Amino acid sequence: MGKGDHPWSKKMAPLLNWPDKVITSKANGQAKEGRQPGFEDTYHGKVIPLVAAKQLVSVKQDIRLENLDQVIPYTRAKDIILKNPDHIVILDCPCRKGKANPCLPLDVCLIIGEPFASFTIEHHPEVFRWVSP
Repeated sequence: MGKGDHPWSKKMAPLLNWPDKVITSKANGQAKEGRQPGFEDTYHGKVIPLVAAKQLVSVKQDIRLENLDQVIPYTRAKDIILKNPDHIVILDCPCRKGKANPCLPLDVCLIIGEPFASFTIEHHPEVFRWVSP
């Protein structure tokens, strides 16, 4: 339904968008000029302990951010996986799984590295599973 493919998605959209409209109507004065306020203009955070927050944002090495809107080339993806062999989690692709006749295999989405791999396993063990390179 979230992708709009489901037959009921158009009928349910007004009901599902209602909370967004109520919340964002209060944020009218806070939105940037020239556009309607969206849900992102309102608070939607989660409180976590300081230790967990530090683990989520601590980076102990340089990060190269480039071409984030593209698929990572195989050689680079292979290097990332080989550098993190004990921290690989796999799940069924939600995009494929949401289709009526999905292409196979379904278990193609990876989460690599800590603390993300452990976090996903800890919170959704029925969806994610550990794999080796």
